[in-house]
Amino acid sequence: MDYVYEVFVGGAIRREWGGPACKATIPLNVHIAETVGWLIFLLAVYKAFNFRFKIFELHRAIAKDIALMPARNYGRTIDLFLGLLTLGVYILLAFLKFESSTFVFMFQPCHMTLLIQIVALLSNDSLGVMLTICTLPYSAGTLLAILLPNTVGMTQLEVFTFWLEHYLAQVLPIYLLTRWNFIGLKYVNWFTIVCGIWALTLPHWILFEV
Repeated sequence: MDYVYEVFVGGAIRREWGGPACKATIPLNVHIAETVGWLIFLLAVYKAFNFRFKIFELHRAIAKDIALMPARNYGRTIDLFLGLLTLGVYILLAFLKFESSTFVFMFQPCHMTLLIQIVALLSNDSLGVMLTICTLPYSAGTLLAILLPNTVGMTQLEVFTFWLEHYLAQVLPIYLLTRWNFIGLKYVNWFTIVCGIWALTLPHWILFEV
């Protein structure tokens, strides 16, 4: 367990990125109460908007459209190139976090966004479109990271990968929305936006806040 602790948070504690002082700013009972309250609210939203049925219907409509489209040989090559390139960036980020004993940060929203975009790029069916349109609100977070960057305590390589990751996460949705004859843009609507915000809020209160 000591080794796991060191790999995940040891380096972050030494760099004063969190730790006991940070934890003490908000009492644990407040964290728990907020988390439980938000999870109840998210469950209510899930039921109120009938997420399960609407997501199933959305998936079926997208799959039907894709089945009617011609083969996209060159487009698929671009998908694979961008997907593998982005996967390489993600592996580099994971390696740097492992080496610096700050692996816990791989669960941050921006890293999760990049991972979802990799799956979307490598997917050759409706899953890729669903992931693209239902996680668009995630791009707001990567944009904020670009506008309000915090690279204090990072090495030069870490700063480089910080900018590379966030610019990739901003540019990739443009390609993902326009591939397959703009099918992603066709299905973006109020529900997919609500779904994306819901999907972003859920891991925040499960992973990041507590």
